[in-house]
Amino acid sequence: LHSYPPCFFTRLVTSMAESSQCSLYFRDGIFRNRVTFKFADINRVTLTQLSEAIQVDMLRYIPNSPSLTPFQISCKDLQCLLKICSQKVEDSLQSSNIYTDDQQVTVSDITREVKFICQGFSNM
Repeated sequence: LHSYPPCFFTRLVTSMAESSQCSLYFRDGIFRNRVTFKFADINRVTLTQLSEAIQVDMLRYIPNSPSLTPFQISCKDLQCLLKICSQKVEDSLQSSNIYTDDQQVTVSDITREVKFICQGFSNM
């Protein structure tokens, strides 16, 4: 089996950027294999393309308060968005021809793993 195609990460980032819940966070820089978003205005989400996985880190640097969505709910919301965006990418790849090392690969031959890390940090 092949790891996810090179275009998967780019398409996932694009799908997330199109969501009304996310906006690109340019302050940390945008790199070929790492992109940071603001998610729900108070959380920072970083997607990093690793060798055979995509790592998703969600951080909140301010403590929970009654006026904020609880952090664990934000984590669940992000997981839901990731599933939707990943499925959107997989659906678009179903109709695409993907080549690796001059061989055509079908989407069913592709494996992918998403490592999800959700942590809160207080700045107090």
